[in-house]
Amino acid sequence: MRETVRIIEDITSARFKDRDYVDRVRIFNDFAERFGWRPSDYLGSEYGLTNKSNGHLVVEHGLEHAAVITFMAEPAKSTELPLSEVRILLEISYNNLVDWHLAVDQDFVLAYLNRIDPPKREQRSVSAPDFAALSADFFQSEIQRPFYANVPALDTVLIQTIDYWKRFLHGEIRCKQKNEAISALFNAIIFVRAIEDHYQLRFGNSSPSLLERWQATESKTRSLTSVLLESLRAYRAGRGGTSLLTLERLAPFERLDHSTIESLINDFYRVKRTPYAYNFALMSRHALTRIYEKYVALLRQEKIESGLQKTLFPVDLPEADRNKAAGAIYTPQFIPRFFCRFIENELPPRQFRELRVSDPA
Repeated sequence: MRETVRIIEDITSARFKDRDYVDRVRIFNDFAERFGWRPSDYLGSEYGLTNKSNGHLVVEHGLEHAAVITFMAEPAKSTELPLSEVRILLEISYNNLVDWHLAVDQDFVLAYLNRIDPPKREQRSVSAPDFAALSADFFQSEIQRPFYANVPALDTVLIQTIDYWKRFLHGEIRCKQKNEAISALFNAIIFVRAIEDHYQLRFGNSSPSLLERWQATESKTRSLTSVLLESLRAYRAGRGGTSLLTLERLAPFERLDHSTIESLINDFYRVKRTPYAYNFALMSRHALTRIYEKYVALLRQEKIESGLQKTLFPVDLPEADRNKAAGAIYTPQFIPRFFCRFIENELPPRQFRELRVSDPA
């Protein structure tokens, strides 16, 4: 028990951030091992509540029971966080496609479901000698209860947004390779948004956002390509950033109405029907691969039977059609993790280290 108390005191101490990065990660992993969690990703305090937290740990337990654990920094208390700061924390787990968020201090652990708005919390004591509320087994037993979510998952909303704009833009632009042009546009916007969010994490909000740059540019001289390039230069992406984008494919969008482009860009900032904002610097690999499925989806024209009008307006909107042969289906990351752990437990350490992986896709 003494070792458990020491780990909790270390990980929530006011001087925790004075330690070097490797030492901080070691203490986070010690906590995970002590309470039966499997650590996935470590996020520093700069990802949320910098002055009140010591960092955040993305953990998993089994195949589906994932959570983000935030460790408060003394004298900050998880029980005293106002709603605005709670939502800052929940954006971390929400953007990672994790429903549960735990806030831990030296006395209490608060469990939040970010898919319920306003968020409801469950409070448990972690005072010695009873630390059961911090264990993965206790958490797993708690989340078995059904709940009604009134907030859609992040990947669902973003996929719906991309799907809508794909179908809308397909009918608005005139070029031979529409799919390639539309995909290049989404690539450019998401890439710039990711750099923008990473830049803000490192340097603070010292540069206008892509949306603000577009709104500030006069309509007569406004060019989507030039605004994207201006953003990349401002975020110090350099030639390496611009070389990843096929900007020449954005020419068909220069003729679009300026308000249409503004609405499109705006949809990549606020998550519709939720209290959260997109943070592409936080978004997990699993979330991004789910979203990318829509990138490689093929558009097909909806056929209207002759003589019968099934829609209010006689306009064909293309619908997304998944193509498995094109590699459009991705495996969630927790599945290969599970099999890797299984193989590691079944093989001698040296043999496991010498294994090689082949991905037929």
